Formats: sequence, structure tokens, C-alpha cells
Amino acid sequence: MSKIKPITIKEYRTTELWDLSSKDILEIEKINELSKTQIFEIKAHNIIKAKQYVWIVKINNKNIQVLPKIFGDENEKIVKNLLYMLSYTKKLNIKEADIANMWKIDDLFEVFVYIFVKELLNILKKDFKKNYNIIEENSNFLKWKLLFSKHIKTNLFNKSKFFVEYEKMDENILLNIFLKAVVEKLLKFTNSKQNYNLLKKCDFILKDIDNKIFRNSKMLNNLNFNRQNKEYKNVFSLWKILYFWNSPDLSGNFDDNFSILFDMNLLFEEFIAEFIKRNKEEIDGNILKVNSQVSNKHVFNEHKFRLKPDIILDFKDRTKLVIDTKYKKLDKEKNYNWVSSQDIYQMFMYGMRYFVAFEEKNIILLYPDYDRLNYKNKYISEENVNIYIRTINLNFDLSSVEWRKKLICEMKNVFKREK
Repeated sequence: MSKIKPITIKEYRTTELWDLSSKDILEIEKINELSKTQIFEIKAHNIIKAKQYVWIVKINNKNIQVLPKIFGDENEKIVKNLLYMLSYTKKLNIKEADIANMWKIDDLFEVFVYIFVKELLNILKKDFKKNYNIIEENSNFLKWKLLFSKHIKTNLFNKSKFFVEYEKMDENILLNIFLKAVVEKLLKFTNSKQNYNLLKKCDFILKDIDNKIFRNSKMLNNLNFNRQNKEYKNVFSLWKILYFWNSPDLSGNFDDNFSILFDMNLLFEEFIAEFIKRNKEEIDGNILKVNSQVSNKHVFNEHKFRLKPDIILDFKDRTKLVIDTKYKKLDKEKNYNWVSSQDIYQMFMYGMRYFVAFEEKNIILLYPDYDRLNYKNKYISEENVNIYIRTINLNFDLSSVEWRKKLICEMKNVFKREK
């Protein structure tokens, strides 16, 4: 199987892509329109600028991937670090051990396919789900339960028939139909021989499943997970991403295009919050509780203009710390020591509304450290609102043995309470 090397672009960079045709550009414009998100800014023909989205798209037999800029320039390290961030969030169920043991990777789409199919194959080998269906039919034999009233009604003048009810083991349950659909779809898209072989093994196990009745995403509403099939739930979250992101009919053929999208603003925020939750004792033993996306305050008493800080730390000594993540590069050209005035105004409002009963009003604005500057600054208002500007370096190999210790050390320096 021939390997199609993905076209790689870094977010926020303007790139000239001569490999894209006019038809390809048109498809990107359609995706921007249908997703209601400006994923790419098209500056001129073949000149595009990526936004804050990590994006994988297959268009007209081309594989385009947009990778985050915070992990340096080595694609393999970028992909692995992105997977580690996703493993700490609720978006995908990825095990850290699987990432550490993964083969050389630089194609994010093939990585997602591998994670999906490896877990699916393990589950199918252990427990291929079937179900009993209740069948009613007019039979020549009386060897099941006779439905007397229906039998009389149907066979009053036909003594050779029996209207019976019985149970039949059936593989064509909704869960298997979904899995069959995604396996067949990925077989069309993958360019990895390893993934293709694994998908063919799944396809063989599911060979008797009829997925022609699978029509649209609304069918998912009828699928419930319980004790009998809970092991499929983790696979199912990735299955939905792999199948449904290209559900808009972009070019008249449902399967012509394929894309996956992650907003790095949200991913950076969720990763920081979850990492603190899992490692709070080592970061600061005085942390009592980590709250994320708290939205119980407003700018005005009439419940107008809702406030929603990213993270609030409650400490055992009854103090509080607000952390707001900003996934953007500090700008040396800004008038306020690299920080936008809008960010400062927002943090000041958090201080006034979330620390009403507190003497200490400590807030951290946290940015990724792209250039390893370890930038720090501090603003103190007359109302005793303390706004600390901090950066965190994620530009090292998160799959290394020492990565967690390094990141905990980084966060200790960032999140330690200021006196």
C-alpha cells in the first residue's frame, strides 16, 4: 500500500501550498462555511493561514494536517505531545502507555485510526456482542411458544400451521452496525499497511453485519451503554469523531472528505485543569479543590454578562486562586508589557466578583511559553487585585520518563501562591 505523506501546516502560520488545486481550495471554503468556524483564512490562491485549530482533513485524496506550534518543529514529537494532552482530557480515551509504545508517528490521522482499531480488535476478540431478538412467525412446526390468540386468528382454517414465538441470536445489533460502518469507511481512507491489516481483521469478525440500514447520526440516540457493553464506550467516543466530523455533504459524496478538529484554546485549558487535579498534592499540598469552568457570577446583579474563569483553586487555609489560560503568544508590541489590555480588564473583573469575602485577590494569567522566555510580571490594583502573568513550557518530549516530573516542576513555579 503506497504511503501518502500528509501536508503539514503549523497553526497561525501563513503557508503557500502549491499542492492544492482550485477544487481543493473550494472544498476548504465549504468546510469553513459548514462548520461555522474559520478554520483557515484564505489570503490568496494557494496561500492560507491556519487558525488555532488542530485539524486533520482528507480532501480529494490529499491529507492535510494542522499541528500545534507550542511543541517545536519536529512533527513526531508534536503528534505525541498532542496525544498526551488529549489523554488528560475527556475528548478521547487514550492510554499514556499506548502512546509511549507507539511506533514512529508523524501522521495524526493514522495515529487516531490505530488507537481506534487496536482497542476495537482487542474487544471484538474477547467479547463480540450479540443479542436475542424476539421472532414471531407462522411455522410448520410447533416447537416454540404457541401464541394462542394469534394462532386462532391466523390459522383458523389451516391446521398445518402454528403461530409461534421464539428467541433468535442476532449479530445485527445497533452497536455492531455502527462499528461495521466505521471500519468500512476507514478501510477506504487509511494509507497505513499496519492499520489496513488491523481493520481487515475487524471487518472479518463483523463480516455478517449488515450496515446498510445505517443512515445518519440520529440513530446514535437509540444506542445505550450498560454493564454488558460498557467496554465499548471508550471506543465509541473515538468512533464518533472518526465517522461524523465529515457528515456535512461537502461535495455531493458523503465519503469523499474526512476531517477531525480540535480547538487548541479549549484543549490547553482542559489539559491544565486536569493535570492540576491529578497532581495537586505534588504541585501544592495545600490545594483542597480544583474547580474548572465555574460560571456562577455575573458582571451585574441582574444576571447579565456571565463570568466564567477557567480554573479556581480552593486552598485548605481558606484562600482562593483564579487561573485563566490564554492560548496565545505574548506580544512584545503590546503596550502593557506584552499582555493585551482586554485580558487585564477581564482578570480585574474576576478579582472583583470572585473574591468579595477575601482579603487576598490572586489571579494568574497563564500563557504557553513558546520561546522559553519564562516571562513573569505582576499588576496590583488599588482594590488589592493581584494579577500575575505566567508562562508554562510544554516544548519538551512529554513521552519521556521524566516528563511528568518536569511538568509538575513547571506548574509549581507557575501556581505557587504569591505572598
